[in-house]
Amino acid sequence: FRSPTRPSSVPPSSATSAVPVPDPYQHHTPSPTPDPTALRGGPSPQHLSDARPDALPHALPDAAPTGPKVLSISMNAVLIGVTAVLVLLVGIYAIGFQRGSSSADRPINAGDLGPFSLDPPTTIRDPIANPGRLTPSPTNTTPDRGATTPPTPESRSPAGRVVAIDPRQNDVNYFELDVLAYRDAEEAVRFLSDNGLPAAAVPQRGVELADAQAKNRPCIVFVLEGIPSVLYRTDDGQRIRQRIEPDVRRLGQAWRNQQRGASTFAQAYWRKFQSTR
Repeated sequence: FRSPTRPSSVPPSSATSAVPVPDPYQHHTPSPTPDPTALRGGPSPQHLSDARPDALPHALPDAAPTGPKVLSISMNAVLIGVTAVLVLLVGIYAIGFQRGSSSADRPINAGDLGPFSLDPPTTIRDPIANPGRLTPSPTNTTPDRGATTPPTPESRSPAGRVVAIDPRQNDVNYFELDVLAYRDAEEAVRFLSDNGLPAAAVPQRGVELADAQAKNRPCIVFVLEGIPSVLYRTDDGQRIRQRIEPDVRRLGQAWRNQQRGASTFAQAYWRKFQSTR
């Protein structure tokens, strides 16, 4: 085995003009890649790693954390927005309510209903009567307020009369004046009532009014104002007795003197009424 012949070196005079030929036996070292930071004029990463933290005034700041962006709203803005929405809703409701009220107050015309307008009311005619005439309106059945219904004997006040039905009430004390014939009893109660003391008379028990009137039967004369049994012995009952009794004595004497009355009512007394009919 023969080693390859190494070419002879190029003369120095031709070194500047000849193209250099690479030596296949010489170890080729690639040229280093230029540092980008060196091209920008800044320190290299190795220099930055070796330098102290306080000696790096121009070191790059820490990168901001990456992530989804959050929109922050203050509580005042939320309250203002909610208030604005409420005010808007209240305003809309007020406007609608006002328009609805005005529409309700406005009378409905026939033209407002459009195709649903009401037809004029039809007149109902009597098929039996003349077709050209309308049915007569019903007569007014409302009673005339000015007309008065004559009172029945039972509805009239018994004061000053001889009545068939006894108006006295049970358990009430009445001042019985006397028992007189029908005609005398009628004159007595009329005289007492005309002079401010209401009185009445009834036929005695078992006698009808018509029979007493026709045969002048006895009748009981009494004052219409009574005193309930529960009040008879009280101060109120005593005041009523003290008011009625003097009037009876005074009017009885006057009836005897002025009209020749049949009694002065001197034997009058109080009796509690109990109906047996």
